[in-house]
Amino acid sequence: MLVGLVAAIDIGSNAIRLAIGSSVPQETLREVRSYRKALRLGADVFVDGRVSIEKIDLMIETLKEFAEILSGCGEVKVRAVATSALREASNREEVVRAVYQASGIPLDVISALEEARLISVGITSAVGLQNTSAIHFDMGGGSFEVSHLKDGAIARSTSLPLGAVRLMQRCRSQSLSMAQLANAIDPEIRSGLNEFLDLVTHQHISVFVGTGGTFKCLRDLKKSLLNTGDQGSLSSAEFRELEVQLHSISDEQKRKQLSIKPDHADVIGPACVVFRSVFDFFDIASIQIPRVGLKEGVLLDLAFALHASKNDGSE
Repeated sequence: MLVGLVAAIDIGSNAIRLAIGSSVPQETLREVRSYRKALRLGADVFVDGRVSIEKIDLMIETLKEFAEILSGCGEVKVRAVATSALREASNREEVVRAVYQASGIPLDVISALEEARLISVGITSAVGLQNTSAIHFDMGGGSFEVSHLKDGAIARSTSLPLGAVRLMQRCRSQSLSMAQLANAIDPEIRSGLNEFLDLVTHQHISVFVGTGGTFKCLRDLKKSLLNTGDQGSLSSAEFRELEVQLHSISDEQKRKQLSIKPDHADVIGPACVVFRSVFDFFDIASIQIPRVGLKEGVLLDLAFALHASKNDGSE
């Protein structure tokens, strides 16, 4: 029996996404519709510290479209979350107010820790992490999140200001090559990871998991460029082979020859610089890349709450 519909809106630094799922008791959530629009809010915030009027108008236009889609779905539980770009925007309250007045959708500007928790909900549904100690990396547009998961739950988490859009803009403003970017940020990454590991209970880390659009792009490229099957993972050797190929071609070639989305083509290079440091720091042999992220975590979180309310009779 269908219990209800749930919907997640993820307002990220690079894109805005809507996912609608149907929830059936004791079965996995089934995503039935999905939409994505590249707005790149971080392009404003990471340079000027605020969201421009033009980007606010585009946000409103997009969320009004999403509201219209949702209105045709009947009864649906909705949560709209905003991450790094709006967290940092000096005019975030103005943006939240304007969006709500125009679309009727309330925005929840979530903390980095809540973002990590929601993503971990999605990961746990896709990757078996029972009796497991894992390290999870999430590459966003504005931040790079690192979490220690014990039995699928977050034990520790840290957020580094090293998102792919932010780093791409740093490269452009300072005319940095990928090699120069690596030299500039590797000490910063290692310092952040050392502080993180100081807080992690010393135990064997058996699983590494990567989420975010650039990780999923690498998973797709592994299949198409390296002629391997899609096992949902990427080895260190495979990553290095892909990295060399990506750094050897232009953003335009990435789009035309490799069919990479335009808003991923210009950020996958900087993301790979971070990934290389992470592979080396943890001496990672292989990393799992499930096709889940923040919006899937929000959907599942809503579904769990919906089932709980049905079971305890609160609805």
